[in-house]
Amino acid sequence: MSDSFDTDSRNVDPHKRKEYIENNRPISYEENAVVLVTAGHDHTIRMWDALKNVCTRTIPYNDSQVNRMALSPDKRYLAVVGNPHVKLYDVFSPSQDSILSLEGHKACVTAVEFTNDMSYLATSSEDKTIRWWNLRTGVCEKILENDFPVNDIAIIPKDFHDLIASCDQGGNVRVWSIKKKNLVLQLNINTDPKQITQSVRTVAVSPDSKYLVAGNNYGKVFLWKLSISPEYIDLDINENADKPGFQNNRNSINSPSINNKTYVSANILSTFIAHPSKYITKTLFSGNGKFLVTCSADKTAKVWIFKSVPVADSTSSINAKSTENTQSNSKPQSRQQSIHGSQNTSPNLNLESHSINPMSKNSIDTTYSKSESKATYSSDQFKFEIRAEILHELRRHKSWVWDAAFSNDSGYLVTVSSDKTASLWDMTHGKSIREFVGHEKGVLCVALNDATI
Repeated sequence: MSDSFDTDSRNVDPHKRKEYIENNRPISYEENAVVLVTAGHDHTIRMWDALKNVCTRTIPYNDSQVNRMALSPDKRYLAVVGNPHVKLYDVFSPSQDSILSLEGHKACVTAVEFTNDMSYLATSSEDKTIRWWNLRTGVCEKILENDFPVNDIAIIPKDFHDLIASCDQGGNVRVWSIKKKNLVLQLNINTDPKQITQSVRTVAVSPDSKYLVAGNNYGKVFLWKLSISPEYIDLDINENADKPGFQNNRNSINSPSINNKTYVSANILSTFIAHPSKYITKTLFSGNGKFLVTCSADKTAKVWIFKSVPVADSTSSINAKSTENTQSNSKPQSRQQSIHGSQNTSPNLNLESHSINPMSKNSIDTTYSKSESKATYSSDQFKFEIRAEILHELRRHKSWVWDAAFSNDSGYLVTVSSDKTASLWDMTHGKSIREFVGHEKGVLCVALNDATI
């Protein structure tokens, strides 16, 4: 894995870099602004007055279509990625020029995300890399090399800013350490060698860093409980462990072993068909951690809640004849996995009865229903199911729904579509309350930040 700086990124205009450094500070004059931005195939970035449905500013993006965008936590900066460029804009400046251009990716850039302190930017690309950019210098400081084109990334929040989740066209969901430059968790959902590889299109991490979710090209969603040992942060990991598959069985849900000890692990909680036989284009947790949104090629976005429901019939949960180890070659719909659990209560994802604590020593078996909408867990202490339930099915768009963004209070959602529109939804009733029209071609991405700073 490369450790060198990317020399191409040093071609940034030094005056623009200086402007970014001098202005990269908390702002107050726009602290109440609602920043809503859309972009897509028509090579334009559009900013909207969210209350009046009016486009207030249009920025040309002549290089390519815009694939994804991200707003900085202070709302001042907009990161835009296309093919293959990464650019940064000042949201409140009248200028149409970018203030920073980050060069280095060799193919279509698929995702972008700021760190909470706005010091770094993470990007992924079909060139099989994840790049970590220092925004004060314009330099790519880290390059993580994957073995398949990377479709999406998600920085793990809270105290684990060093960790980043990714998904790729090889059917892998992975977690990487940025500082240590190595793979720390491997999740391969394609466990049947006879099955066509299912590209994982999107990945997301809950705000509390406890849950990891992914969606694939066949409409299936996977939900894991993510566990990160506090000991991991202080590890001095061998530099030889910098490639996918290091001391790792790809059919296992366990992370690579470091010094014969696992520090990062994920336990499957649920797998279900969210959009039958259709691409899932985006998965997104709400800021309050209660909702999961899936966007799809079936022209809908769906809002999900997860419930932990006690099983009434003590004899119905586990079929001993079908029990298999996680490293078997069984099909996903019949796979059972051994995980660990406890009876802790969790407010997130509406796990109303119990949450799963994978660090416990209680052995639990999982089995999936035919519809794959729930998983059954059993131990000496309890038995319950994790069920995915649709809270709202959002139907208004006339073509693929590509992206979504929640308001800060999780009360509203914006979706964008190939039908050239964006739609604002009320999460209480699941109703569209505004439509934003102005793009001449399909809209691929949206960014929203209405937080009061």
